[in-house]
Amino acid sequence: MSTNLSQLVTHLAVTRAQLEVEKKEISPEITRLKELIIRIEKFSILLSKEVRNLEDQVRNEVVAQHIKTGETKYDGVTVKHFKVVTITDDRLAKVWASINIPELLTLGSGFGNKVNGLDLPFYNVDNVYRAQIDSDLSRFIDDN
Repeated sequence: MSTNLSQLVTHLAVTRAQLEVEKKEISPEITRLKELIIRIEKFSILLSKEVRNLEDQVRNEVVAQHIKTGETKYDGVTVKHFKVVTITDDRLAKVWASINIPELLTLGSGFGNKVNGLDLPFYNVDNVYRAQIDSDLSRFIDDN
């Protein structure tokens, strides 16, 4: 083996050995970091579930208050009102639509808009209230 190649192979062997020593020395730290990452991820999942739970509670409470009082604006929350048309008899609805509004032979949202307010036996209109929580609630956090 030439001297230059011999030196290069020796350098490679020493560098590999140093790498193995470093890996062994930092291995416990890497393990601790992995465990910390897992704990952080689990904590984040728990916090996300708690946030969703609190959002559901706020929405339910605001909708209940809205139904009692008619108010639509609350601290950090706005109530939106939707009318949802539910077709109870598809066959009868299609026959009626083919005669009265043939351009709406599919029973989608356009159908609901056309029949809303008409007294027909094949659909129901339900009032649905949804509470929309402001994305920025920082004004409710006490900075003390």
